[in-house]
Amino acid sequence: MVANNYITSHNLSQTQVVDLLVTGFTGMFHSWWEKHFTEQSRNEIKHAVKRDEDGIPNFDEQIGHDVPDAVNTLLFTIIEHFIETTSYTP
Repeated sequence: MVANNYITSHNLSQTQVVDLLVTGFTGMFHSWWEKHFTEQSRNEIKHAVKRDEDGIPNFDEQIGHDVPDAVNTLLFTIIEHFIETTSYTP
């Protein structure tokens, strides 16, 4: 919800929103972000784009570039690392 608010109300890019979210990381999250990832892998998360089933980036002609997906990629990465699964099983 916070990410959507920053994007829509404050006109921030997904990269900027990821930077804001990561700035708020403390404790285990902060250590994980700083020590588990290289600078390159952090940048790959920050600049992630949506891809189709074949791995091809989704291009949006209205915005003139690939569709950003940094916030979802960050959240997916957190879930995958700390919960070790991305599937839902009730």
